[in-house]
Amino acid sequence: MTLFGKSLLPDYARFRIPGIVTCADGSVLAYCEARQSDDDWAVIDILLRKSKDGGRTFSAPVLLTSGASEGKTVNNPVMIAGDDGTVHYIYCVEYGLPESGGGVFYRKSTDFGETWTEPKEITQATMPEKRNVFATGPGHGVALSDGTLLVACWTVLKRYGEELHSHHPGTVCCLTSKDGGISWDVTSVIPNGEVNDPNETAAAQIPDGTVVLSVRDGNTHSRCASLSKDGSAFAPIRSLPDLPDPVCCAGMTAADGMLYLTNCNSRTERSNLTLWKSANGTDWSVVSIIDEGSAGYSDITHTGSNLMIAYEKETDILCAEIPIQ
Repeated sequence: MTLFGKSLLPDYARFRIPGIVTCADGSVLAYCEARQSDDDWAVIDILLRKSKDGGRTFSAPVLLTSGASEGKTVNNPVMIAGDDGTVHYIYCVEYGLPESGGGVFYRKSTDFGETWTEPKEITQATMPEKRNVFATGPGHGVALSDGTLLVACWTVLKRYGEELHSHHPGTVCCLTSKDGGISWDVTSVIPNGEVNDPNETAAAQIPDGTVVLSVRDGNTHSRCASLSKDGSAFAPIRSLPDLPDPVCCAGMTAADGMLYLTNCNSRTERSNLTLWKSANGTDWSVVSIIDEGSAGYSDITHTGSNLMIAYEKETDILCAEIPIQ
């Protein structure tokens, strides 16, 4: 199934950075960046589609956040589907750069994605005085068992001395809210540990309460991981050499007591999109191949007994469904 593509929306050049969540009522929200060119700094809109039947059919795409109206980059949309029915939505404008007229913003929906509050700027919670670019996720965040909302983020710190718009070298932190999205704070920067350029990160929680981060690194060509007992203090990032990755974004979710991860299972090419599972976030085994051909960024959610994967395929965003195993 094509979720977002030029056959549906010919006015855009490319669709990237998919996210997908399952709401408390079972409806599914899928979203992405709709770019006017291939560039990360393109003029970008955020589009949304909703399924009320567990992902079998989706509504027509709707414009959730417009970058085109101001000629700006709107990037890295992330949603958190709370158990109380609230859906939280965080995104960046101009990679969170106040110097470029950008920032980080929050909206929410209390009717499963039908309507949304007006944007609330939360840039001050993202340490703008210490960093240059800032990006959430991408993919989706997680509502922890204690009610904390958590979104993994990456940023380039000013201390590295890079130019304002550089995406490297990255560091990882988490944006959190303990009051249902009213206020937000950022954790300490997670120690890089064994890696040099950690950036785009997925988050999930396993049954014993451990928060697992699956981290992309710009140099190791393997997935990396950092774990936390409470979602605030994370262990140094370490490489997982048995989990290949071609420097690409992955998706991760928890279902039936296990973690499920989707990524391009290759050290050199964005291809061979694969579903993995793990009980602890560090030891992973292959479940199945989702797409043997070209692929890219992905995100994953669970709908009852199935997993739904939204992933990049050339210029489009596709959707695949796999039974939980």
